[in-house]
Amino acid sequence: YGQRCKCFGEVSLDELTQAPIVFPSSSQPMVTSSPSNTATPSSSDPGESPSQSPTTCDVELVGPSCVLVDNRKRTFKATLVGTTPGGGTYKWISLPKKNPRRIKGFGGGSVLLVEGINVSEFVDDTALIVRYTTPGGKECQDSVDFTVVG
Repeated sequence: YGQRCKCFGEVSLDELTQAPIVFPSSSQPMVTSSPSNTATPSSSDPGESPSQSPTTCDVELVGPSCVLVDNRKRTFKATLVGTTPGGGTYKWISLPKKNPRRIKGFGGGSVLLVEGINVSEFVDDTALIVRYTTPGGKECQDSVDFTVVG
């Protein structure tokens, strides 16, 4: 895997003060959520101006192509795209295609730090999905596949 993987966004364990999110060993993915760090006023006034564009929802997930089993975290970041309003909720879902205990997640909101626990059996056998819900209830998601290497 070494030639394909370019790990970046490392954070050492002692720099991290947040409690871990442990993905379960069952076949069901673990879903965690937390509010975004930015607040956007929400209006439910039926008299809103008709010139306002309808609420859109588009999120982009960026992260490394591999995560190492080395007690260091790799950063996965969700970015709201276009006119997607902030102030919503992020849900992170781990979908390993074989071994459910391949990674641990730390943090929440728009950034998830991921630590490798078990080495992948094949390239891109672990998936991470971020699902964003706007304050108005619209949902969108993005995902990345990656490899856990030792």
